[in-house]
Amino acid sequence: MWSAAQPTARGRWRLVLWGLVALALLALVERRAAQASPHDTFIDVETEQDLYDAISARLISSETFERLLELLARGVVLDTATREELHELPNLTYAEVDAMLALRAQVGTLGNGSVLVQVGVLSQRQLDAIAPFLGRGGSLGKGAAALGPGVPFAAWAQVGSRVSRQDREAPPVALQLRAQTSSGLSLGLGLALTRHRLGAVVFDPTRQALLATPPEPTLTVAKATLRWDARWFSALAGSYRVGFGQRVTFDDTGADQPSGAVQDDQVAVDGGLVRACKEGDAEAPSSCAAERARLVTSDVRWREGLWGVALAARQLPVGRSGAGLLDLHVWASLAPRSVASHELVNLRRCEALLDCEAPSVLRRPTGPLLSPTSRYLAARLPAMFSERMLGGNVTYARDRRSHLGVTGYVSRLHSLVSGAELALQEGARWPTTGRFGAVGLSLARGRGAVDVGAEVARTFEQATNQRAGSGGLGAVLRLAWADARRELEVVGRYYEPTFNNPYARSVAAADELQGQRARDEAGVRVRGAWTATRLSARAGLDAWASPTTLVPKLSSYLRGEWQTSARWRLGLSVSYDDKDLLHGGRDECFEGTSGVDARGEALACRGARRGGAARAVLLFPTGALVAQASHDVVDAGAARRSERRHDSSVWLIASAHTQNGVSLRAQARYREASLQGQPHDRSVAAAVEARWPMRAADWVRVRLDGAAALAGPAARAPATASLWVGYELVY
Repeated sequence: MWSAAQPTARGRWRLVLWGLVALALLALVERRAAQASPHDTFIDVETEQDLYDAISARLISSETFERLLELLARGVVLDTATREELHELPNLTYAEVDAMLALRAQVGTLGNGSVLVQVGVLSQRQLDAIAPFLGRGGSLGKGAAALGPGVPFAAWAQVGSRVSRQDREAPPVALQLRAQTSSGLSLGLGLALTRHRLGAVVFDPTRQALLATPPEPTLTVAKATLRWDARWFSALAGSYRVGFGQRVTFDDTGADQPSGAVQDDQVAVDGGLVRACKEGDAEAPSSCAAERARLVTSDVRWREGLWGVALAARQLPVGRSGAGLLDLHVWASLAPRSVASHELVNLRRCEALLDCEAPSVLRRPTGPLLSPTSRYLAARLPAMFSERMLGGNVTYARDRRSHLGVTGYVSRLHSLVSGAELALQEGARWPTTGRFGAVGLSLARGRGAVDVGAEVARTFEQATNQRAGSGGLGAVLRLAWADARRELEVVGRYYEPTFNNPYARSVAAADELQGQRARDEAGVRVRGAWTATRLSARAGLDAWASPTTLVPKLSSYLRGEWQTSARWRLGLSVSYDDKDLLHGGRDECFEGTSGVDARGEALACRGARRGGAARAVLLFPTGALVAQASHDVVDAGAARRSERRHDSSVWLIASAHTQNGVSLRAQARYREASLQGQPHDRSVAAAVEARWPMRAADWVRVRLDGAAALAGPAARAPATASLWVGYELVY
């Protein structure tokens, strides 16, 4: 039982309603299925900013956004990609992937994919949708696609920068470089020119605080990776990512079904704006108090991955007939880790972790260290810890769809700041002990029409003087099937409250326990898609509960699209999210927290959000015009109050492609939030983007963004504008 309390009438009707929706979804699917992993909606994007727009309009989930953002930067080469890598491409089922592999084996090369449309494996719309994710080279980059007979070397580079109207310093710059030789050697490099990242951090024993060097323009080698691939062996040194199985035991890749180490050279200029002044008053007034309202371009971003060596022996024949294949992987990493200032504690200042407060972070004085100084607010502190890790994986495969694998790793964090015994708060990403690991067993089985995958893992944390050791179990079971027009994926998961694994990237809800999503959760997610000649529908339902709180929650959506004619495409979607199916109501909130209990701990919101959107697309031979309107009703009640906030938005998007390869895109957005019929927040935004070829394979991309708040807390701030410029070169 979830709870001793009985569900209200409202809760019972919701359970019945969504039960009927689930049954209707199952009825759409025939049992003679092929495999599938449907996305939230049909993915049709060209750039990173398109993905940001899609998640802003709530067309995709955060999980889909993160996976596609990484895939857009990493890319896939049709001629070398594995079955799992091809299935990472959006809008493709396993049946279509298997047909692509069969055609590749027959003709030898797929090139840019046009042959897939010619023989009927994919539609032109599908090929156009996956085109932005192609040609950036599987493990390397766009240069890999250019390798062929008589071509010993290929390279790809991309440089981008962004500047806003209130910037007064050098703009951020991100540079990616990839190269590959026909002998199997590949190189990746990511350089970043940053302006807002804090410098070195030291501990001041007199103040019992941290002193951070003020930020200044700095050129950083954020990523550097070198890989060599032979027939049965590969070696990777530098920055990389690793993942296996259903992503319960270890995954640092972001892929849906990872199977080893991949190079990591991804850096990008963030599209957002941040406050120029991040200081507050302390011993001395803030040195930039007059600039607290100024918004400037945010820095280059990159994800902290692994640094070290990864070795792999692949597809080693085993058994008498040699029909089975064995993969062996081992990796070692020594990587610096940055943390948010509020995630730290100094154990020398308290007796137990729960009694500790985060140390203050002060601006390091330019003169004597004891000079009065200001403090940093919500600072991100670089290189506070080093993480030492050792891991391995052994996988036996009977065929390309069936395998059994064992994965394990151990990790330990070491403080890089002398003079203080720094540790991590409960809400930090890594376990507070700083010494942890996991071991797990994964399997996959594909036969005919059905694919099944499962993984179970056990975590462990070593004991320290402040905390006893612990660990827990986590498990995921995945079932997928579909036919040519119907797809269904069912994923069940269970994570114990003590399952604390910062490298678990398996299916989980957005809520967290002490900084971890895949923790203290039991649930089932169902996603399905149905496609006819002119009609298509996609639906998803995720129901879960915390084993400790026994609160049932739900997230769901239903989206449909109708191709009314050769020029018109209409779409309609509805969504419903509830953080407490049994006890929610108008007096509850949906976002943030609802207060604190008698012990001073935050109380979770238990409200709901209901939403709907309509979309119309007018197609032209050289472009499209899109109009979308959405409206959400969000529970925003507080104690002794009953309110619902109404969020509305309208999007207009126009795109065009000319015969000489130039792409143009313009969009405008209006957004409003109101409480009790009065506007609480109102804003407008617009963007214009152009992309055109320079040489045979080089591209220039320019984007201009602008935004203004018309009502609400930000209405007094000036309008913002930023310009993004990028150049992509292929050799």
